[in-house]
Amino acid sequence: MGTMRKVVLLLVLLGNIFYTYGNSFEFSKVDSLNLPKNEIYSLTKMFIADYWNSAKNVIQNEDKEIGLIQVKGLKKLSASYLLIHYCDYYYGYSIRFRIKENKCMIEIYNIQCESAYADGVVKIPLIQPFEDSNIDSRSLDYRLSKNKAKQMMTDLKIALQKIVSDYSTFITAQSTSLKF
Repeated sequence: MGTMRKVVLLLVLLGNIFYTYGNSFEFSKVDSLNLPKNEIYSLTKMFIADYWNSAKNVIQNEDKEIGLIQVKGLKKLSASYLLIHYCDYYYGYSIRFRIKENKCMIEIYNIQCESAYADGVVKIPLIQPFEDSNIDSRSLDYRLSKNKAKQMMTDLKIALQKIVSDYSTFITAQSTSLKF
């Protein structure tokens, strides 16, 4: 294995250690399959292309030899206020797919609010991911209640967990349908 590949692998592993201990908004799953690494890799690329409509726009890094694909995604969450107004929050996240013989792993990490707007134009304070007990209502914009902020975090968790479960479902279904 080349020096550059070792450095990349080391950075990926170190990055995973730091994210594991700092953020409760992380999701991961390992699936065991009866498929060679190159087929799992191809199926993962198919999933990415289908899920985000263009693999080219979301893949940040990939190395077929190591079995690594990194994706950057964005999730928009909206909350209404005063019946006809709304706040949009844009949450960026990273996904790491690790692939080896007969196994694959998906990890979602580095989830952060990147921008927020009221009625599509006025910049408002960002709401970073939080657990129910960790919300500081002083950090919320006056347009958003504590309950709506909590509901947004629940929606964000559901959306990100859905990516993990959809990948697991896809990869498992495709692995059994390849045996035709």
